[in-house]
Amino acid sequence: MPKKQRAEDQISQVQRAKLVELWAKGYELVDLCERYGISIDSAGLIIAEANAQRRGAAKVRDTLTDSYRAWLRQEVERQIG
Repeated sequence: MPKKQRAEDQISQVQRAKLVELWAKGYELVDLCERYGISIDSAGLIIAEANAQRRGAAKVRDTLTDSYRAWLRQEVERQIG
């Protein structure tokens, strides 16, 4: 008898992180859904959310890098010129 499916909000943050980690390592999403007792739609939402967070973090990192480079360029020009 298959496990009763849970909604994605009934999965702990640790389980969500593990699901995303295993999926990124190449595990089949269907197998992970069975393991955690969630629907494929719920798993897709969890993975989409994790990907969005990663993209957001990458944008912040890029913004900080660009700001630092601009500041460094100004400092070099100020000290040289």
